Amino acid sequence: MPVRSPHAGLVLPLVAAALLLGAGCAGTDSKACAQETAPSPADDTLSARAPLLAPDVDRMTELFPDAGCSREWAEPFPHLTVHRSDDLLLGYRVDSDPAGTTAEGFVGPVPLRVWFDTAGVVKGVDVLDNEETPGYLDLVLASDLVPRLLGYRAGSGDTVDAVTLATCTSGAIIRGVIATADLLAGLRSGE
Repeated sequence: MPVRSPHAGLVLPLVAAALLLGAGCAGTDSKACAQETAPSPADDTLSARAPLLAPDVDRMTELFPDAGCSREWAEPFPHLTVHRSDDLLLGYRVDSDPAGTTAEGFVGPVPLRVWFDTAGVVKGVDVLDNEETPGYLDLVLASDLVPRLLGYRAGSGDTVDAVTLATCTSGAIIRGVIATADLLAGLRSGE
């Protein structure tokens, strides 16, 4: 039986609903949603927006306690920006499947949700619904791999070792985080 994240089964229906709704985006906070205003000058490099995936409000507020809203972007790759209620950018969320950075594990792809601060440093890593062998994934998630990935930044030269006895699964998570961080670094360099 595949390991399921607490968000299992939510991603595809939300993507389908978002595609049916078309362009547009609503800000999201833990209490209520308000219609988003025009992008601020800092957002000029991210002109194409569309709803993609509903934000995980609990996880977002856990990692960004001051979060007041979020925006979803379709270009240059699907991602979400997290903002304070006064529109100050706090960080980013990138899902590896829509961003094209998912890596192959022992059985198949291991999609991730990676959270970054404004400097592009990894703040959180969530393994999404996948078909990976449960024993290997359990071993990886029980290890210190995810805490070792926190603080990773593209171009830092840091290396993260795989988990013994689950090298394919842990390697997929490491490669997925690194590829996602590299992708975000490219976005941030264009800001």
